[in-house]
Amino acid sequence: MDNLQWKFAPTGGGSIDGVNNPMISHFTGNYNYHLAREIIQNSLDAKLDDSKPVVVKFNIETFSKSDFPGHDQLLKIFQ
Repeated sequence: MDNLQWKFAPTGGGSIDGVNNPMISHFTGNYNYHLAREIIQNSLDAKLDDSKPVVVKFNIETFSKSDFPGHDQLLKIFQ
């Protein structure tokens, strides 16, 4: 796994906002709450069968940054 690298899709001439995107300010505060809410909303919007409920499960896991492939490269990209 030493040859893994982070790749990001080109913007196709669009702006590269990243963390400066004004929508990010809409999701400030409790990031876990906003992330869960967005995931659930997307799941409801994309359900395949309206007669069946949508089931969303979350697991919280902890791992070492040494177990995170490309950790150092991703930090450099963020900077």
